[in-house]
Amino acid sequence: MKNPENKKPVTLQDLGFKEAECKLIEETLEQSHGLTVFSSPTGGGKTASIYAAIETLPKKTEKVISLECPIEKPLADVTQMQVKTPSEIGEYLQHMGKCDPDYIVVGEMWDAKTTRAAIQMALSGHVVIAGTQGKNCKGVLDTLINQDEAHLLSDAIKLIVHQRLCRKPCPNCKVPVEFPEKFRKYLPEHLRNEPNLHAYKGSGCKCCQETGFQGQTLVTEILPITRKIRKYILGELPWNEALPTSFISLEKAAAEKCLNGMGSLEFLEHISAEAT
Repeated sequence: MKNPENKKPVTLQDLGFKEAECKLIEETLEQSHGLTVFSSPTGGGKTASIYAAIETLPKKTEKVISLECPIEKPLADVTQMQVKTPSEIGEYLQHMGKCDPDYIVVGEMWDAKTTRAAIQMALSGHVVIAGTQGKNCKGVLDTLINQDEAHLLSDAIKLIVHQRLCRKPCPNCKVPVEFPEKFRKYLPEHLRNEPNLHAYKGSGCKCCQETGFQGQTLVTEILPITRKIRKYILGELPWNEALPTSFISLEKAAAEKCLNGMGSLEFLEHISAEAT
């Protein structure tokens, strides 16, 4: 079956995920069961990322059912069910086992009932991909911990993908500006004391309608659920000890975007303030 819109499907890389991030997401979804959560604030693009993740699934040989409110676009080889209200998703999920799907997609986990049902399906031999709102991976995880029994969540969840959309400096009028000292803590250690570090800022031109910005880029942080993170979920380890040393926070990812001219200092300022 061809793509319903007769267009090439959008991939995770098309959206701006790095190659290593795409590989991690795909490997997680290849597991026999488990919950993968995509999160962002409203308008952060998580639905597009969920749709791109669905495109990585072996849909021609597996059964994929999606519960959405509303369906934003038709997907080939996926049974998409539109519910009237988000609160109904939990009701549908409780009976989803009768359909015997391999993959279940939950457009949004709005409440504790939906979250609990998604976790139960992930524990009963299904791969569940779910969307939710949040400001970072830790915030999402803490919300899920508060909504359900910790031991069930620790067994079910496999990965959290958090994302934001960041405006890009206009490539036609961007100029280098000094990288602020207060943000150097987000840079790799070998760069923190480097002199003459620059970010970029659009000065305004006809191409960007004098705004200084043109287009958007994706800024992400991805948290694999390791043994130590499971201990954090169970209350056996503090966050700073559980967090993998390889974890790249939203602030670090945004700082990197600023250095390469693809992200704005205004965005870095915003998410830095959120983190404090």
